[in-house]
Amino acid sequence: MIFKKRAGLSVVLSCLLAVFCGVDPYKKEEKIIRGQILRLKDDLIDDFTINSERPYDWTLIGIGSRVYMDRDFEYLSVPSELLGNLVLKPSNNDKFYGFTDPPYISFKLKKNATIYIIYTNVSSSLEALWLNEAKGWKKAASQVEITLWYYKSTRHVRSQFFGSGALVKLGGNACSENKCDMYTVVIVPEKGVQMASGRKLPDG
Repeated sequence: MIFKKRAGLSVVLSCLLAVFCGVDPYKKEEKIIRGQILRLKDDLIDDFTINSERPYDWTLIGIGSRVYMDRDFEYLSVPSELLGNLVLKPSNNDKFYGFTDPPYISFKLKKNATIYIIYTNVSSSLEALWLNEAKGWKKAASQVEITLWYYKSTRHVRSQFFGSGALVKLGGNACSENKCDMYTVVIVPEKGVQMASGRKLPDG
């Protein structure tokens, strides 16, 4: 009961601060988290390039966080080894790009890390083109679930370890139909840097 009163008081104080002082504590917390994400990105990767003019963003993967810049799809379930790690939030409309040379996405690692690709093979050729065992991408037993329009979708996961200084090159998604979706990329450092496991993170 005491906890509930304190929680209620905290909400009231937050509202008063926002109304009378022009201070929004929630936006302040969001700004702090965004700063942490940028520092984490700068600590892990360099020379990030995408073969697209559409917006992309680096954030942290968590339950309830958005999957794409241009869709309202959210992560419903994420393996524990991925939660709270750096994830690339792409534009889903880039899903038709299919070339591997030049690479669609590339970046240089500053630390040893395992790169995870979360993807669907529905109407997509990325497994045949580059995301396969022959190219070093091992299929994981775990899966990821996301929301689509009115239902959930199960996504496959493949991973590959890269050493510090490695240039990671990723091909296109190569969708053949609109029902296909763009893959996402998660970077898990060798020692596992997790900042916000399981919580919904600010989008934008």
